[in-house]
Amino acid sequence: MPDQLAAEDPSAHRRYLDTVVIVLIGIVVSLAPVVWTRLVWQGEVFDGAGGWLVVFGFCFAPFVLLAVIRFNEGAMSRPAAAFALLVVAVFVVIGQIAGLDPTETSSTQAVIIGVVPFYAAAAIGLIVGADHLVRYVSGRWRSRAGSEA
Repeated sequence: MPDQLAAEDPSAHRRYLDTVVIVLIGIVVSLAPVVWTRLVWQGEVFDGAGGWLVVFGFCFAPFVLLAVIRFNEGAMSRPAAAFALLVVAVFVVIGQIAGLDPTETSSTQAVIIGVVPFYAAAAIGLIVGADHLVRYVSGRWRSRAGSEA
């Protein structure tokens, strides 16, 4: 499929590769707590795979959203997607640290791992909106500069 996309539309090929990179980074970031929590807190955070599957699902969801938006033609530029990927990864890691800490006993600690991905999704929305605004303003500026020449 990638070779066919490259031959037909180089832009579609770039979006496809960007989507694959976003998904792979999302998988790595979402699975990382399985390793680092044992190193940081010297023990198991969850008994069994069920808890980790829930954590993975919540953590991976904003990466899937970003991948779908990036793959959609014209929805998001490459620099905006890269910035959104960084923001989503930071949000997810902060949520993991705050939500998986076994020494934390606050009542919000149990839900933070599920809430932070929604903030990441909201950040994606803001970045998409800003990207569209920048592209609109720059297009208007170019058309105005071109008509004066």
